[in-house]
Amino acid sequence: MQIDLITLDIKLAMREPGCPICRLRQRTEKRYLLGILRENVNDSATRAKISRSWGFCPKHGWQLQHLEEDIWHDGLGNAIIYQDLTRQVISWLGSFSSVQEQVQSERLPKKIAGKVRKFLGKSAGGGGGVCPACAMGAQSERTYLEWMARWLPQPEFRDLYESSDGLCLDHLRYALDIAEEKNPEAVGILVGTALDKLRTLDERLEEYIGKHGWHRHTEEMSGEELASWKKAVAFFSGEENACP
Repeated sequence: MQIDLITLDIKLAMREPGCPICRLRQRTEKRYLLGILRENVNDSATRAKISRSWGFCPKHGWQLQHLEEDIWHDGLGNAIIYQDLTRQVISWLGSFSSVQEQVQSERLPKKIAGKVRKFLGKSAGGGGGVCPACAMGAQSERTYLEWMARWLPQPEFRDLYESSDGLCLDHLRYALDIAEEKNPEAVGILVGTALDKLRTLDERLEEYIGKHGWHRHTEEMSGEELASWKKAVAFFSGEENACP
């Protein structure tokens, strides 16, 4: 990812509501999934990566399905990907089943169950590799946060960041870890900005809660107060559906 494109991406993301890194990671993951559907359903390297992780995590598995259905009103790409995975699982389970039929042993079913669990992984997207969309998102997330740690002390970017909604809690933790290692000067900016924004949020939550009380229920709420509880959820849980 070229530095000028990273700069442009972050500048634009900081002008949008919500955590800019959540938005950028979700956009990267969405682009990756769209790229698979548009060009790479039959690409051997892409299919091998999907195969290693037994498809995608629940979030990205369903996102891939919704994207194809919403854009193309079809499911051919998903069908091709998951038929490949289905046949691999059939082959493995079939081989274990045939062994069990041929060999009579009380201990064999437990051995087979253990091998099957190891083969399939603990959950969807939990086989021998990480969900490919998660991996792509995590890579972009780190790239953008390293950029922030490097450039945040510059007046232009500091002003832009301070005027944005700031980072969610997860990305604030991550950014502080990176800044401590890469550019300690950014630590104070991240902490100070977060404190300012959280104190403002606390005031708006106080007003939102207070105006639900009987003695204040006739008072009109501002737009910021009405949005305060959702802003609080977004800070602690990250942004929902940040991608357009």
